[in-house]
Amino acid sequence: MAVIHWNKKYGETLLITLERFRSTHPEFQDAKITYAGRLDPLAEGLMILLTDEDVHHKDRYNKLSKTYEVDFLFGVSSDTYDALGILKETKDPKPFPHKKDLSSFVGSLAGVQEQEYPPYSSKTIKGKSLWQYAREDQLDGIIFPKESREVFSAELVSHRELKRGELISEYLSVIDFIEGDFRQEEIKSHWERYLDERPDNRYTVFTARFGVSSGTYIRSLVHSIGEHYGCGALSLRIKRTQIAEHQL
Repeated sequence: MAVIHWNKKYGETLLITLERFRSTHPEFQDAKITYAGRLDPLAEGLMILLTDEDVHHKDRYNKLSKTYEVDFLFGVSSDTYDALGILKETKDPKPFPHKKDLSSFVGSLAGVQEQEYPPYSSKTIKGKSLWQYAREDQLDGIIFPKESREVFSAELVSHRELKRGELISEYLSVIDFIEGDFRQEEIKSHWERYLDERPDNRYTVFTARFGVSSGTYIRSLVHSIGEHYGCGALSLRIKRTQIAEHQL
């Protein structure tokens, strides 16, 4: 039996990261393995893997608090709330949020709140995941469930100016390497149009850090920042750095 700290890579699906774990740790080739706490393809960082009899204690690890860092982009939103989604609106914030004001608003997200599940999530309604309803264009009439979540800490960490090529190489190029059907070709065509329509070829990427209770969607927090400023925002990369006292 073992509780293992594993570093999921950016762009990996959960299936691929578990396959990579087994290939690099042949001693667990035939062991039962599960994970406590999902990470989306555009998320990386700490995962707790449970093996053998410890798989039965998954709920205990699922409920632990977590810390994340997220890189996000203003002026564009998607149906998944991150870069691996169909772009919905592109609108430059006018005026661009002042760093002091943005830092203050990010800090105001700390506290207990009712968070609605994003349309692309694994939350099940009537035996079917929300993301399945979304892919089949059947979200009309679906009442999105809400859960009480707590943001223990929220802070704006930094911001950077990137050129088009830097944005692509650092974030968007990963779309080509994600395995499975995530609508990659359609998503890439949306990004190509968005980038071609940008007049200044410069993009400001912000980084925020959140300490949250279990079940909090970081991409939903970023989405709410974009809604506050009326211009949209989406997550480019999420990194989980800590689960309670567990660290990489």
